[in-house]
Amino acid sequence: MAEYWECKECSTLYDDSDGDTDEKMMCNKCIEKIYISVKKYKAIGGYKAGMLFTGKTGEEPIFNAQVFATRQEADIAGNELVSRWMLPIGFKIVQVNQDINYRIDNGKPVRIGKIEGIRK
Repeated sequence: MAEYWECKECSTLYDDSDGDTDEKMMCNKCIEKIYISVKKYKAIGGYKAGMLFTGKTGEEPIFNAQVFATRQEADIAGNELVSRWMLPIGFKIVQVNQDINYRIDNGKPVRIGKIEGIRK
């Protein structure tokens, strides 16, 4: 009898011929989707949302490690972060030459899974 695992990305069941059973714990469809999206955007960089505060930082935004494929995703992430924090007075979106490591899922930033051969 075949053994099945639940994909951590899409929650579908798969067997050892349809996905990774060791590190990634994802079906081949999700692994391929993430790999293609990371590979597609790797060369052009991405976008970050930097938080703006009053005081010492002045007009210079403060960034976390999240890099998104599109300006729209970075804007959603910035709004989401400002909604949870009390100190930021706003945020600024900047384009960066860094690998994409986050995506938006249901309005929240989600880390893109580690794919072998792809830098985070």
